[in-house]
Amino acid sequence: MDSSENAKSGHRERLRKRFLNAEGGARTDEALLELLLTYGIPQHDVHPLAKSLLVKFGTLENVLAADPKALCEVDGIKTTTAVLLKLVDHLRQKPAAPKPTAKLQERPNQPDAPTLPGLKLEPLAAATKPKIAKPLKPRHGTELFGKAVLREAVQLAPSLPDTESPDEIREYLRKNLHFNAEETRKRYSAYIARRLFPDGTADKAFRAFAKANASTPELKEVCFYRFCRAEPLMQTVMADLFLPALGLGRVRRERIIDFLQSKFPQSKNVSDCTQVIVDALVAGGNRLNRAG
Repeated sequence: MDSSENAKSGHRERLRKRFLNAEGGARTDEALLELLLTYGIPQHDVHPLAKSLLVKFGTLENVLAADPKALCEVDGIKTTTAVLLKLVDHLRQKPAAPKPTAKLQERPNQPDAPTLPGLKLEPLAAATKPKIAKPLKPRHGTELFGKAVLREAVQLAPSLPDTESPDEIREYLRKNLHFNAEETRKRYSAYIARRLFPDGTADKAFRAFAKANASTPELKEVCFYRFCRAEPLMQTVMADLFLPALGLGRVRRERIIDFLQSKFPQSKNVSDCTQVIVDALVAGGNRLNRAG
């Protein structure tokens, strides 16, 4: 390593220490953005790039909220760095899981509700209930999961039917997945629907994007991003393992296994979940060191 590389490495280490120690000026928009960019661009001085982004978008919050295409228009920002910025943006906005609400217990032989003079109330049974499509149920909580099927999701996303009905989306996936067993297609169609639409609705924006970007790296990255939103454990692995290792260029498979075993010491499915994480990364267009 030459003197310039040593100086660069020393500067980045000082950025990290100043941030951890909450030193003065270490948490300005410019300093925070520069530190973040060091994980996405390990081989260059990113301080000028941080300044350029802030000049274009105004604030760190605006940088993170910017459209990926707008980010990539800035000289020095590639798709990988744009994904890093958008992932951080999503993590900072991710709402806490809603607390379960207590259900009201029905009271047997409950007397009729009192009525006001001149006000006629229809029996509840006679009321007309609007038919509402059953939404895709978002998944909450952090847990091990099996089967990525992200490759299949990327392949079928451009041909999804023009409908916002989750049931029709699942039925289309069931009929078009390549698996032979009916039960397998049914199960995997539910996996894919939940991961492509983690907010619980078959949104038109994604379906239009998928049709317009079939067989492109951008579609893979968007599907991978939604996969991470649907699987909270994947978000944790990305934030705690892959983002800190961007400067190293790789994460060994054993490191993922150790991480999962520390979180789920009683589980016998850690190796399977590790393989699913690797499969999802590959399907999402992320380059991995196969030897690791």
